[in-house]
Parts: sequence; structure tokens; C-alpha cells
Amino acid sequence: MNAAEFYDLRADLHSGKAPGADIFGADRGIGVTLGAPPVAIVPVGPSQVYRPDTPEAAREAIKEMAGRKTDLVKIWLDDFGKLLPVKVKPEVYAAAVDESHKNKLRVAFHINDLEDAQAALKAGGDILAHGIRDKEVDPATIDLMKESAAWYLPTLALDDSGPGRSA
Repeated sequence: MNAAEFYDLRADLHSGKAPGADIFGADRGIGVTLGAPPVAIVPVGPSQVYRPDTPEAAREAIKEMAGRKTDLVKIWLDDFGKLLPVKVKPEVYAAAVDESHKNKLRVAFHINDLEDAQAALKAGGDILAHGIRDKEVDPATIDLMKESAAWYLPTLALDDSGPGRSA
């Protein structure tokens, strides 16, 4: 399904014009050049992800997604187990979160590490996507999630597939 088909189907489902369960999507998302999402692992083209390097560029990306009426924003805050040289800078993802919330959009952070999850929550992230996989989730992180009513969406296939884990 291409983006236009997705948006058409989603609009029909949101309005009740089409039968079936409603669907929600995250539009293009926010990544970083030379970082996540890595094109060698996740084959995404330039029309599928923004890679802003300044807070202003992040805000512009969010405004464009809001203009297309995205349901939420996804930010890739992950270095894939230190395989990638960079992550989205804190000032860039903070601006993206702020602009998203100004546009009444929730923000999902694609994370792996506990430290990144905590930073995402402190920046105002609404959703932790794919689960914390480098360490046990500690009480402080749970408290951060409770304070902000953040959602935690594990992806069990990923959680069970890391190094040293059996499937």
C-alpha cells in the first residue's frame, strides 16, 4: 500500500465510511543522517523519513506531517546497539516533541536503551515503541511513564531476538 492509499483508507475508516477496524499511522517520522532508521537494515527512502539536523528543521517536518493529518509522530532514537554513529540530537527531538504537542499530535519514540527511554520521557514523549532492551526497566523509568501517562509498546519479536536471547 502506498502513502496515498493509506491516507485514503484511513480517512474512510476514521469517518466510518469503510467497514473494519480503524487504523492509525505515523507518516514519515524523524530520523538522523548516518543514523536511524538505517537504510542498510530498514530500506526507507527520502520520502519516508525526515532527517532534520536543527530544531527549526524538525519543527518544519512536524508542521508538514500535521498538514497531512498524521495520527502521531515517530522519532527514531536508537543507534541499533552502537552500530550507528549518531542519534537524533536532544535539541532536535525536543523541538519535534514541542511542535507535535502544539499540533495536538502524540509522539512515539523508537527506542532500545533505558537511557534513551528516560530522555524521551523527559522530553515529553507519549509512547515508547519496541521496548527497552538493553537493561531492566527500573522504578524511576516506570515513575516517569506514570507521571506522563506514557504508553509502552513492546515488539516481542524484537525483544526476544537480541544477542544472547533465545527465540
